[in-house]
Amino acid sequence: VAEARSLYIEREVVLDEPFGTPLLAELAAASRSPGEIASSLRAMGVTHVLYNRHEASRIAVITGRPGYPEPADPQATARLHAFLERCLQTRFRSEHVDVLALEACRPQ
Repeated sequence: VAEARSLYIEREVVLDEPFGTPLLAELAAASRSPGEIASSLRAMGVTHVLYNRHEASRIAVITGRPGYPEPADPQATARLHAFLERCLQTRFRSEHVDVLALEACRPQ
């Protein structure tokens, strides 16, 4: 998320297009629940999410968004935030970057 480079990761990588609609925003808009977002990512072969907080803030400012990857619809935003809180587990955190493992979604 908010990273358009593969960073020499030795596996297939799904990259976001920072100035288009973010993948997580698209999935949140198309899904009915956080678990459905997780299922869609798993179906794509996703096991981890790399989130570049520094770039996300920069892209949000450049594109005039309230945040990145914020969906336009408030209900999709709520689903996305629930997904981030309940379905991802932090595996690495640095000053600007988080690596999060896609896990079974915890109940509310």
